[in-house]
Amino acid sequence: MFAMVALLGLACRAPDEASPPNVEAPSSPEPTAPTTGEEPSPTTRVVSLSVAEAMSTPLTLEMTRDEVAELLGPIAADLKLLDLAPEVLLGAAIDQIRDACGSNFEGSDPDFDCAATDLGRSFGPDWASTPEFAMVRLLAMTPDNARVEGTSLEGVAATADALNIGGGFGQVLADTLERELDDLAVGTEALVEALRDGWLASHPAVSSDGRLPVTLADALSDLDTLATTLGPANGHPGIVNVDPPPFGQVLADDFGMALTMDSNLAVLDGLDLSAGGKGYLVASSGSDPVEFDFLDPDRFAITGLVDGPTVDLSLTLNEAPTKSIACEGDVACYDNLPGQPVGTESVWSFEPWTLEWAIADAARRENEGRVYERTYTFLIFIPAVTVGLGQEGAPPGFLSFDVLADIGDPPDEQYIWELLLEVAEVNLHAFDTYAFDEGQANPSFDLSGLPTGLTVADVEAAVRTNLQAQSSTIADALFGDFQERSDPVDLVFALDPNGTPALQIVVADDLPAATPAPRPGFFEDAALNRRVSTSLGKREGWYPPVGSSTVFVQDAWGGTYRLDVEASSPFATTIDVAIQAVP
Repeated sequence: MFAMVALLGLACRAPDEASPPNVEAPSSPEPTAPTTGEEPSPTTRVVSLSVAEAMSTPLTLEMTRDEVAELLGPIAADLKLLDLAPEVLLGAAIDQIRDACGSNFEGSDPDFDCAATDLGRSFGPDWASTPEFAMVRLLAMTPDNARVEGTSLEGVAATADALNIGGGFGQVLADTLERELDDLAVGTEALVEALRDGWLASHPAVSSDGRLPVTLADALSDLDTLATTLGPANGHPGIVNVDPPPFGQVLADDFGMALTMDSNLAVLDGLDLSAGGKGYLVASSGSDPVEFDFLDPDRFAITGLVDGPTVDLSLTLNEAPTKSIACEGDVACYDNLPGQPVGTESVWSFEPWTLEWAIADAARRENEGRVYERTYTFLIFIPAVTVGLGQEGAPPGFLSFDVLADIGDPPDEQYIWELLLEVAEVNLHAFDTYAFDEGQANPSFDLSGLPTGLTVADVEAAVRTNLQAQSSTIADALFGDFQERSDPVDLVFALDPNGTPALQIVVADDLPAATPAPRPGFFEDAALNRRVSTSLGKREGWYPPVGSSTVFVQDAWGGTYRLDVEASSPFATTIDVAIQAVP
């Protein structure tokens, strides 16, 4: 870091200087005869000041992966490289979990075998009694294999199966969902959207549209630090588990950057009044010490990006501590939707990161807007069951059962996604091989090789855009200490905003420690009554006339100094200044 700043200082200094400030900075010259024609005081010192030339040659900085880590390490955690759209990753995660115990869900009793896959084996030898297997069953639910014992559909299902109404309850459910018997009850796409907008977007570190931030620190650590970024925060249980830590290589071992920059820095000749000699001020002519253009491939090149990076991560899906209760029967239940729960027991009153929310929202996305009606008969001609969605003034998706003589105690009217959530919750907690208390079915999965959906072109485009937006932060990280390399000068000889040389008073923007003089400015009298300086923007300045001239200035401590100035030509870029303290 020091070597790079020193290099920049050498490159941007005035050509006649021996070294940049604080790198073997030149000592103040010995007193010489003043150019004003007067006998010099024993305390008078004469110095020569020149205007620094602007740096014209851009600097190119080539960095390996290790050098990037060294130079940008202090800001790496705050330097965002990309926002990862989560759809591909979430879809792959859902599919990997669903297939952990086999991918054949046909029939009413699938033959699950979690020992058949690496993920399934991670559930342990007693996999059939784990929350992980319960989640697999839930994701693999079809109209044919759905278990409704213990739900409000139990009686209707028993009646339909016993009397073969509609071909049995499984077929009635398939018809109602407008699916085949072996189709998934809730598809991957809807689950992805629900998890993105609820589980992910409710985390403080994630954007409102569910995009996952990837910082330079994440990329340099092969995503290990994501466990901290996406861990528990503000009541959210977290997205990524710490153990095992996430892993994914976005930057290959041969990753590197070539960065060309324009310097706004110059080493200005100045005067330290109290010391009676010359000093140097490292100043920036722009808002940033250097300027980058990360969007220009000729000025910023990236090598060693991984094409199609994948991620290994561990996640836990957390359910709410209590069971949700559907809003049934009343017209008021028409309003029971996300963002406007009816009652505190509604799933929409739960936190959006909960498993219940995700299931209900996924089912809602697949069924909102649906209007449907079908009547099933018994003994060919007797209407036995009518299933409807959005009938008799109810909103689309609002489910009703009209069962002959209310046989089987059918459920009251409610949104179909709340009924599907009830079935899901019962299946998640109780089955032939497991039983979990409410709030205890929190499955964890160690997933590997999840695709991100990113190409090299995607990553590079995102990196360029994000780094350009953070170019000021990067400039400050690389060269933000330039002011620390300045001497405590009071005045500088530099170009004004119009390019004219002028003696100028140093301000806090130049040196944070600079303190204004009690009477700042240049004056033609030692009493500091007749000001001859003018505002030049952030500084106040004075233009030396041709020949010999005298002005008076004051330092921060109230000391007054006489400056006898000699300029050999109009707008001279080099002047001689004799400094003498006024008693």
